[in-house]
Amino acid sequence: MFTVATWNVLHRVHAENWNEDHVVATWPDEAVRMARIARWVAMACEGDLAVALQEVSGDQVEALRREGLEVVTHAYARVPRARGASTALADCSEQLVIASRRPLERLHAESAGDDPGKGFLAARAGSGPVLVCTHVTPREKGKAQLHRLARYARGFHQVLVLGDFNATAGEVAAACEGLALAAHGGGRPTRLSSPAGEGRWIDHGLARGLSIRVGSVEDCGFLSDHNPVRFEVGG
Repeated sequence: MFTVATWNVLHRVHAENWNEDHVVATWPDEAVRMARIARWVAMACEGDLAVALQEVSGDQVEALRREGLEVVTHAYARVPRARGASTALADCSEQLVIASRRPLERLHAESAGDDPGKGFLAARAGSGPVLVCTHVTPREKGKAQLHRLARYARGFHQVLVLGDFNATAGEVAAACEGLALAAHGGGRPTRLSSPAGEGRWIDHGLARGLSIRVGSVEDCGFLSDHNPVRFEVGG
């Protein structure tokens, strides 16, 4: 048995553009927010095999590396642009990231053909299973992306797919035939929609050749508009 985690850490430009005020107001200093996120990931990696991260800025990648983590990345061609006052980020690129304390081998990455700001990244931690980090477009565009993701994952005997699917568990399960979904049992939502804690369950974990279950959805203290999700994995 081992654990893995996924977390959409909310790119600062998206937070500002889409009025995620509960995050911006709670963490007005982006350097402080990034350092807290990096520290959570580093602590998680002490026990978890790896953590899959979405909406990671270039500055956030460097904050992760300062924690001594092994990091593999996939940067989208699309770079988020602030609609209002410029953000404090030095590197506004948006990336998918897999972080671990173990050596990581980068296997594959691709952006969605119909959305240059979504896609998936695959890596292997040591001799462990293939790990896939994904961020999927909502609604109709996401369906084709889910089918592509499932086709890729079915090419491996043991694989874990983690990320922000922007879809319900039922929608993900229906599109990802051949992969087992870790069902959420209610409780704390993974995507926060208000300061009061209401939200949805759109961050998921799937597996092939392994068992997977939700271990916990952790309270991130509005470091992001998503809470981290940890999964327990068995052989």
